Amino acid sequence: NTLLLVLAEPAANGQPNLATAQQVVMTRATTLAEKAGVTAPSAPTGATATIPSATGATGVTPARADPGGVTTQDRQVIALLVATPWCAFSYSGAQSATGSSGTTRTERVVLSADGTARSNRQGEFSGSGVNGSATVGSADGQTGRWRFARGILAFSTDGVEWQPVEFTMTYNSNGYPIPVVGGREYMACR
Repeated sequence: NTLLLVLAEPAANGQPNLATAQQVVMTRATTLAEKAGVTAPSAPTGATATIPSATGATGVTPARADPGGVTTQDRQVIALLVATPWCAFSYSGAQSATGSSGTTRTERVVLSADGTARSNRQGEFSGSGVNGSATVGSADGQTGRWRFARGILAFSTDGVEWQPVEFTMTYNSNGYPIPVVGGREYMACR
């Protein structure tokens, strides 16, 4: 239930420099999903299964999970995440006596079974007022790596340093899954 991790830079001879090593103690905590007895992402309609992010020191990269560290529940969540692309949408706007403005943001994420992740984001700002109207668009894309093990979803740009993110799986009234990653809701899309 306790894991001691020693982080040591190599010395000039290639051996670990224990004089400057740092220690991190990780203690296993029961997740909310385990406490609730959630064993599969296909929870009953309206149910919520929460899988919290990793806790610990800032900047600590969790150890890569070995195949034995991936649970049956992890495999079920992974199968769900790779089954379809996931999309998010948001809009914020304001209106006044002299004009209006609004920003629309969309994102499409594809998590592949081989551990690659692709994200495409688009944004559009529109505003109008007494002097006319304008629309400005932006788009960007990112690629990287992803993994889900021991109830923790993490992303990496280089496959070396991993950033865990807050992850919750909820279900709408029709029983469709809604992954919530870092506070943003996603829905299955094409």
